[in-house]
Amino acid sequence: MRGNPGRATRAAPRVTRMSRPRTAALGVALALLAPAAACWSRPAHAARGPIVARLDAPTSRAAQPADYARLDLGQYDEAGCFLYVLRSTPGHALRADGGFPEGSPVAHPPEGSRFAALGQAPSGSVLLAEVNAYDCVDPGLLARVSAGRAAVAVFWNVNADQEFDYAVDGRVAVRLDSDLDVPTAADARALRPFTSGFRFQRDGTIGGRSGALALAERTSGVRLTAAGVDALVPRNLLLPLWSTPPPPAPDTVLRFAWYGDQERAERLAATLRAASPEQQRATAAYAARQAVQAGGLSRQPAVRAYLPDVGAAVPPPFPPALVLETRILWGAAQAASWTFYPEPPESRAARLHGAAISALWSASGRDPATAAFSTVDAARQLGTATGVDLVSRIEAFTSGSGS
Repeated sequence: MRGNPGRATRAAPRVTRMSRPRTAALGVALALLAPAAACWSRPAHAARGPIVARLDAPTSRAAQPADYARLDLGQYDEAGCFLYVLRSTPGHALRADGGFPEGSPVAHPPEGSRFAALGQAPSGSVLLAEVNAYDCVDPGLLARVSAGRAAVAVFWNVNADQEFDYAVDGRVAVRLDSDLDVPTAADARALRPFTSGFRFQRDGTIGGRSGALALAERTSGVRLTAAGVDALVPRNLLLPLWSTPPPPAPDTVLRFAWYGDQERAERLAATLRAASPEQQRATAAYAARQAVQAGGLSRQPAVRAYLPDVGAAVPPPFPPALVLETRILWGAAQAASWTFYPEPPESRAARLHGAAISALWSASGRDPATAAFSTVDAARQLGTATGVDLVSRIEAFTSGSGS
């Protein structure tokens, strides 16, 4: 498992030795339970300027691992993730990767947002570089950015974890641990247009980070130099929204897994399973309102504007302002899962905001039963973090004695 998750900054990265969550949902789930040591702030936009650096160094289809063996990658040297998107534009690459190409570069991005630096080569390939991150090798991201084109990703960290990926038309065709894996016959076929004369290691591997970057140059037409890497233009990226839970399969029995409180969990689960869709929707809406209040988001304008709609038979989609707010808060919550004690008050607030917006997002799901169960579960986690027994309030509501 790869190490070094964390947000990228323009300063030297704070490299940590951790394992990474495999999905955004897992990252936020961890964030709801782990205190943060980073405060959340709104993006402060810098003066308008170019959104991409020009990477004009002469490139070569004959690049070799030795060409990159002594390259100074600056802040990316210990841990980095480079994503090359072929035949692309900065706008396309940014949108596919969660960015906002219409805005200015961000001087001080919100805590937990991803922070990439951008460059483009004369070949038409766009490079997105992240410090101390692993997002560029995510299969979902590679599928998005390679739709109708190709993409290459190279990842490395101080734990000697390294990876090279090549994706074409929305499918990852090659995935190599660039230090350990020998390309299979299928890998060799996919890479054949780019490997003529390539000096593989004696053991058949591509040669670690240097080999991966050389192969990326052959594939993308992007030659990296110390000056080019230093000139990359920083951009702010935010986590995409994941889908609300789908309706359960017909034979699925929805339950809560509340360890240490399972009797209560079974009792409330039975009540919700027996409830009508209208009652389930009302419970989800009530739990979301309680969570928003306890999490300190009740005065946030986009949240306040949406709350009256969350109890509708089919809640409307989040409006754009609330989508952006949710992405910012989830970014802060994910960052919280990789920080340490002692926890300052402002980071606790960021953690609770993430939990509260997750409850509201769960309540907006189209299926009443899954909306009720997922929202109550999120509210319970928030109640545990705040010391407020929200489950008792929800139980009173379902029995008719609460409001």
